[in-house]
Amino acid sequence: MKKAAVLCLLIFMLISGCIGEPQTPDAEEIACPKDLKICPDGSSVFRLPPDCEFAPCPEETVETSPPQAQATTPSSTPTPLPQTGQPQTTAPSPTTTVPPTTAAPTKTVAVSARPWMDIELKDVATGESFRIGDFKGKPVLLESFAVWCPKCLAQQQNVKKLREQESSETVHISLDTDPNEDQEKVREHIERHGFDWYYAVSPIELSNALIDDYGLVVVNAPSVPTILICEDQDTRFLRTGIKKAEELEREIDAGC
Repeated sequence: MKKAAVLCLLIFMLISGCIGEPQTPDAEEIACPKDLKICPDGSSVFRLPPDCEFAPCPEETVETSPPQAQATTPSSTPTPLPQTGQPQTTAPSPTTTVPPTTAAPTKTVAVSARPWMDIELKDVATGESFRIGDFKGKPVLLESFAVWCPKCLAQQQNVKKLREQESSETVHISLDTDPNEDQEKVREHIERHGFDWYYAVSPIELSNALIDDYGLVVVNAPSVPTILICEDQDTRFLRTGIKKAEELEREIDAGC
């Protein structure tokens, strides 16, 4: 009889919907206003159920930890306390006097208008070193030649004639640009013909620098290449071929 009563009670509860978990209102079913809140960083947040309060802004959710105090390490040497009744004085720090130093003298190197003017040459006749740039302030006739070249010999004979009749302080330099000739060959050449101005064998770097400035014609001996270097070290490449003493004098007077 009791079992029948219990069975009837269960059937009644199933029918009436009393069995199962008690239903509570779902948070998603709560409708909050659709307005939004603009946060300081520009983002926006909406109201959230169940209280329909605005969601916190991003910066409001970041917890900042309080600044940590820097730990101080006690000094290993205690600071002496001033004695009562005596004024505290600070001992002056010792100063070191540095004696003045004398700078070593620097060697002044003249810088010419063109780098090749500062290349060192050796005079074949005297063995003394010189540079084309040493003659700044004077006109210079620079001749490129070779001992084997007959036109070069004819040009040098005109230079010899010019030196005998000119009154200016023109410097004459004959530069052997033939890589197959040496100082001994040039020395024999000038002694045989009685030439007494500057003669030198051109270093390869000087020949290359002249080619850069004036082209291959400057080392073509039969062209009798001649460069006029004026007092301010400006230059002018004279016409090719043999030039008489009178023409050379006019070119010097005309300048650059």
